Amino acid sequence: MVYATRGLLTVLRDYAKGAAPEPVVFVLATTPAESFTDHLDLPAETPVFSHFYLADSGTSVSAVFGVDLNSPAKQSQGRFISAPDGFSDSPTGRERSETVFIATPPWNEAAIRVYDATGTVQPLTIVDAEPPEDPLP
Repeated sequence: MVYATRGLLTVLRDYAKGAAPEPVVFVLATTPAESFTDHLDLPAETPVFSHFYLADSGTSVSAVFGVDLNSPAKQSQGRFISAPDGFSDSPTGRERSETVFIATPPWNEAAIRVYDATGTVQPLTIVDAEPPEDPLP
């Protein structure tokens, strides 16, 4: 079972719809259920996808130094990938991650599929809660 906040999925779907016909890729991070202000009926340590970062897009800083400055180190637990022209297979190759969300038109909640690292479809539960605000360093 994979958990994600409704707010996160809404923003990602809207971004994918706006970028179509170009695909988008975002790096995703989780927040433990116990960290949410609202009580979630989940075990405390359950990871809930709640944040996104721009995936490495080949920016000059990344290309020169070989470092993805868009997402914090070791905070990526998944990826969101849009497939504007449809998608009929599990993710392979570089698209594989611990968890991969694939969205297709018509960009609604039913058009999001989630896969684990082996390419197996996972059930998605949408959580109606806001994650805690991240403090600035």
